[in-house]
Amino acid sequence: MRQFLILSLMCFFFSTLGHAQYRQGDGELILLGTVGSVTTTTELTFADPSVPGSTSSSERLYLYVAATPAYYLINGLSAELELGLRTLKGVRPAQSAVLHLSYTQSRRRSIVAWFLRGGYGVANGLAVPVYDNISRLTDGFDVGIISLGAGLKIRPAGRGLIRIEANYRIQMYETGDALYTMDHTVSSLALLLGVGFVL
Repeated sequence: MRQFLILSLMCFFFSTLGHAQYRQGDGELILLGTVGSVTTTTELTFADPSVPGSTSSSERLYLYVAATPAYYLINGLSAELELGLRTLKGVRPAQSAVLHLSYTQSRRRSIVAWFLRGGYGVANGLAVPVYDNISRLTDGFDVGIISLGAGLKIRPAGRGLIRIEANYRIQMYETGDALYTMDHTVSSLALLLGVGFVL
């Protein structure tokens, strides 16, 4: 966490040249981070309808950090690739890649702009256990992610950016065999904080 903070401060310190406009051809590089809470829901269904299934739910805290380069396709509209690392104490971390489409609307003569984004991606595991004894579900990138976000971008000086985002995402994974199917759904609502600059 200390290394992420130092890197974030360095990015912000060296990003005070020029003026950010969110225009076609501009790029951004943002370092995001959060500590959040996730709710895990697991539903177990048997092929034999006479065997009762079960549903369980639990809540855990997690740490998430990500590098998010973006490119403005047209004024205000950008494609963002979020390369993230999600971890939980005592559990191997899971990597993720999510491609977002984002719209940023700046106000004239204001350092504050609002944005909306949505995207889909994949991860190579669920860092948050479904049960305490399950720390990782897959070694392949076959966990689906849906991500939706809204927030503010603040340009305090030059090309420097501060980003505040309310982010909702769902990770989905399915296991099973001929006897049963288990659908895993991990949903999270978190505040993502970031610093960076317009390229």
